[in-house]
Amino acid sequence: MLLVRTLLPLILSALVVLPAQGKESKDAMPAPAGFPPAVCPAPPPPAAAPAHHSANAQSYRPFPEAWQAVLDGVVRNDKVPGVVVIVKSPSWGVRVGTAGVANRISGTPISPDMQFRVGSVTKLALAQVILQMEQEGRLRLTDPVLKHLGDNALVRGIPHVGEITVGDLLQMKSGLPNYLGASDMFFSPQVTPHRHFSVDDLVRPLSTAGGAEPLPPDFLPGQTYPNPYWQTLYKSQPPAPAPYPYWFYSNSNYLLLGMIAEKVSGLKADDVMRKYIADRGGLTDTYLATDERNLPHIHGYAKWGAISYPQPVFDDWCDMTAINPSIAWTAGALVSTPD
Repeated sequence: MLLVRTLLPLILSALVVLPAQGKESKDAMPAPAGFPPAVCPAPPPPAAAPAHHSANAQSYRPFPEAWQAVLDGVVRNDKVPGVVVIVKSPSWGVRVGTAGVANRISGTPISPDMQFRVGSVTKLALAQVILQMEQEGRLRLTDPVLKHLGDNALVRGIPHVGEITVGDLLQMKSGLPNYLGASDMFFSPQVTPHRHFSVDDLVRPLSTAGGAEPLPPDFLPGQTYPNPYWQTLYKSQPPAPAPYPYWFYSNSNYLLLGMIAEKVSGLKADDVMRKYIADRGGLTDTYLATDERNLPHIHGYAKWGAISYPQPVFDDWCDMTAINPSIAWTAGALVSTPD
């Protein structure tokens, strides 16, 4: 009945680039102009290795020797600290390759049954939640956002929110700007990595009720643009096809969808994910991290800092695992396993 068990593990089986052996460095290089100094937070304690294999893990064979040599080279050349790659093919079956470690301090070898932060794959899970709620008759994709969130003053203060539907959020056709574009949000993972954000904190940069000028919309709901291929090939002749509806990737869409899921279900977001994704899909190692205490087994490392610096700012890998995941919430705070 549901695609959760088949689709979500498939997406989670894409390339996972994370933790390589070597020293843990706190030495930062000068930050580029306009960026805060890069500070490597103290690494959190290593999580215990899983005592069991993932409940939804499939049987697999290791990578062929030539494939494995490529992964080993990636880690040996310090391109990444560790990596898990899962390949599913009608010809090859399920093949798994690993190299490096899950944690540079403990030296624990990385494996496909270890939990890690899946980032924006969270959106796929939340989309499944919303579609299941539609099947249950709890909402419709044509529902205006304000039908479910009209009692929230911050949401009501979002420009043009009255023209946005649940379906627009799912398809990123709302025009909502990315809330992470607000300066205090953008710099927070590097300047205040342990800061906890409430849902109101995340919505505030979008709203006229947030106490400051809101971020401008990327486009207006329903706005369209001409077919670019037609324009390039044919200019104005013959008559062009109907224009495309605008869409643009923005985390804010899945922030509001998370709020709608909570409102419709009467549950907190982590419980929503547990009920509709983990329990129904048999994904017992999958959960929504709500604060920095929810640590995965596989740590995440970077040389570019916790925000998108235009150049490397650390001379060695910095452990970014301790950053509070509340800043991502239902747009990116899910934890799961590669297999």
